[in-house]
Amino acid sequence: MPEFKKPGAQVQSTGGWPTLAGTKPAYASALCAFYVGDSFVLLDALAREIDRLRGGKRSHVITDPPYDEHTHTKMLVRKEQGLRAGLAYNEFDTKDVGFDSISNEQILAAGKLFHACANGWSLVFGTDALMHPWRVAITEAGASVRRQCLWVKSNPMPKVLGDGPGQGHEPFLASWHTAKGLSEWNGGGRAGIWTGTKDSNTFHKTQKPEWLLRSLIENFTNPGDLVIDPFAGSATAGVAGVRAGRRVILIERDEKMAERAIERVRAAREQLTLALADGRGKQTEMGFAIEEREAKKAEVRAARKARRL
Repeated sequence: MPEFKKPGAQVQSTGGWPTLAGTKPAYASALCAFYVGDSFVLLDALAREIDRLRGGKRSHVITDPPYDEHTHTKMLVRKEQGLRAGLAYNEFDTKDVGFDSISNEQILAAGKLFHACANGWSLVFGTDALMHPWRVAITEAGASVRRQCLWVKSNPMPKVLGDGPGQGHEPFLASWHTAKGLSEWNGGGRAGIWTGTKDSNTFHKTQKPEWLLRSLIENFTNPGDLVIDPFAGSATAGVAGVRAGRRVILIERDEKMAERAIERVRAAREQLTLALADGRGKQTEMGFAIEEREAKKAEVRAARKARRL
């Protein structure tokens, strides 16, 4: 795929991030690289670079892949006049999500690529129906599903047809890169349930709220870790990751979506730079506190020792 750049803009320095399958980052800073292209092709190339990019830390996949065909092609547009007229189910208009659904074959391939790129956690959102295919793909790749978690929406949309309860949650699988040993996270004994609002002012149809991604990143990763989102969409994982002081690799194939997403990431990076310039916190250029990192490591070691006693 030819190198992508926003019309009228200069392609920035790659900042040490690699060229993947002939594709340079469309945006690059110390904390973030944004690639525009096919997720499967670029992830396969990333797997060959991942050891160097980790820099002795962990890498994680946190992503919201395309959903199943039903979700993508059968989203109903509610019409009050149709409800009042008692129209049948198949007389309602349908509305495409705007991007292709994912097949079971692609899920199996993605599971292998996630496992090749992550030596920590993989957090994968999906519909209830897709949790089983993703679980199979993750397990067959050699990782271990540790929990099916939930984002419970405190302001969910009502069901379009009004003939039953609406969907008030979205599930995601939290898997560790190996079936052996203990996994590592910063959430202590908390349950795998995140409750909060969804954003109303979004430009992507399945956009997740920043508070949710920020919480997941802070609970499942450590400062300086590498977070990978191969289905970046509006780049909420990138924005949350940059603000949390993580390094982030984003991949999105839709060029128009990528333009807007890059602007979000750039703005988050500029805000972080201003915060560092103002001296808020004992932070390095990478945007995290050394003391906090070492304290978290000590807490994990102490917890492991306590479990052995």
